[in-house]
Formats: sequence, C-alpha cells, structure tokens
Amino acid sequence: MANPIFRNGVGEVFVPPVPIVHQAPAPLGLAAVPSTIEPANSQITLFQSVSHFFCRVYKVCIDFLKMIFCGCFTKKTINDLADFNNLSVAGQINGIYITTNEMNLENIRQLLGTHPRPDQETIHIGCATWHNLDIIAQRRSTYGLIIDFNPKNAEFIRRTIELIDSCESREVFKRAMIQYLDSLAGSERDLFFHLDQRGLPTERIERELTREGSWLQTEESYLYLKRELVSKGRLVPITEDIRNFDNFSSIREFLDRKNIAVDTLYMSNICNFMTTAGHRTAFEKSVKALLRDDTIFINCPKINEVILSQRAVLGRAILTGAYNASRLFEEAELL
Repeated sequence: MANPIFRNGVGEVFVPPVPIVHQAPAPLGLAAVPSTIEPANSQITLFQSVSHFFCRVYKVCIDFLKMIFCGCFTKKTINDLADFNNLSVAGQINGIYITTNEMNLENIRQLLGTHPRPDQETIHIGCATWHNLDIIAQRRSTYGLIIDFNPKNAEFIRRTIELIDSCESREVFKRAMIQYLDSLAGSERDLFFHLDQRGLPTERIERELTREGSWLQTEESYLYLKRELVSKGRLVPITEDIRNFDNFSSIREFLDRKNIAVDTLYMSNICNFMTTAGHRTAFEKSVKALLRDDTIFINCPKINEVILSQRAVLGRAILTGAYNASRLFEEAELL
C-alpha cells in the first residue's frame, strides 16, 4: 500500500549515491570510419575513439572508488518509516502475546483520555502487538510505528494489517484472525499457543470485543484503524533493537522534518531485559531520542516481583531529569 505522506516526502536523511551509467564505447576499426575520410584522418579518428573510451572507463572507476571510500554504500534514502527496518537484527524468536496481560490499564487509559492531543499530525510508537492498537484508537493517532526485537512480531502485525484491510467489520476480522491462528502448525503455531500465557490466544481474542479499552471493543474504533491508518498505509511494523539509539535518533529527525509529533511511546516491559549498565544507558538514550515534552511515555518497570504493571510519565519529566532514570527500570511499589 502506497503511503502518500512518506513516499516522495520532503527531506531525506542521506544523499543517494550517483548512479554509474555504463555507455557502450564507440565502434572500433575501419568499419566505423566514414568512407569519405582520408586514410590519415581515419587513423586520428580511431585514436580519438580509443582515447575517449579509456577516459570514460577511467571516470567510471574513479566514481566507483569515491563511492566506496565515501561510504555511500552504507547510506540509504529514507522516504518511509518502513525504511528504518533493520535487516541485521536477527532478534529473538520467542512467544508472541497478541493481547496485553499488563496491569494498571484503567489508570493509563484515563490519562490517555484526558491528556491534550498535539495540534498537528501525531504518531504512536510502541513495541509488542495489539495493545499499540488500543492506544492508537483512543488517541486517534495519525500514524503508528510498531517496533520489536523479535522479527516474528513484525510478521504478525503485517498479517493483522492484511486482515484488517480485507475485513469490513470487527466481527469478520475476529473470525478471520482465529481461523488464521487455528490453521498454523509446528513452530509457527508454537509462537502463539505457548504455556507462558493465561488461556488460549483464540479465547483472548474473543474477549477483546468486550474488553474495556480494546481497539476491538467498538465498531468505531475498528473502523478508525481500518480507514485512517491501514487503508492509507500509515501503520508500519519494523524490527529493531531498542539499544540502537542512533537509528531511533534518525527516526525522530525524520518525523520532525515531516512535522509529526510523537504523541505516545509504549515500551511494555522491554526495560526488564536491559541487564547491564550499557544496555540501560542505550535504552535511556533511545527513549529520550523519541520523547517530546508532552509525549505520554508508558513503561512496565519491575515492581517488587511484579513486572507487568504499567506506569506513565510525560516526556518532559524524563528529558529534564525530574524523573529519576533508575525508575525507568524499577519502581519501589505498586500504585
């Protein structure tokens, strides 16, 4: 699906390399020389043709070497959020949670409902799966970027997008998604039907149609996702490591050029997998690269032995240091 905003947009991150155009050399030999030219001139023309040919070869070689030494092969033109997908991240193939099993959703939902929305186009950025759609539906985000370390996560979001695009109602979508999950076998089925969750994923999907705050709770929310994001190519899944803060800085620069505000940033419990000081520093840098003062940052820091209780804080508290950075990773107690 073409994206009218991101394709051929204003501003690019890198200057594309100049393409090498190979031109065929002028034909050599007497057959290439007009018969009206004298023999002496024929020799000059042949010499000039050969000289021009080698000059062109020399120029092509120099341009090629410039491209190598300037590092042009490592650069790319950024026209779309999908271009930030990092193919070098092999990731971690593990179980996927389709619906959220996090706590404190009601308090966060109230904040999402009352916090002022920026007076411009907005984007929700988050990891994991469908809970991102809950946030997008409630905040009426213009765009959605779903990022995860597990490449299978992006595959599942793409499947979700395909089904939303083809299903006219949330009831039809629900049946299609359950049929898809039931059709899986082997390791693909194990991604969703695993022991580290409560109940079958198909049962949890059924409950999404009545769960408070779910994007599938109302037809209005479902159709907003379908018509305003999916059909316009504005919901994009990519694979990336949260520790790669340089790429997240580039994402922020790209959004700033497009005048798109990061309204909500959802990191689930990724912070609990940052096990070294270096990992935590990189996580903090990536988060700060994406935050604006009024961005709602949603995180699940470890709280005693409970690690899946959401906390929310505005970006300005983190950016100004008013929010102790250690709280990004661990909280003292439950609310």
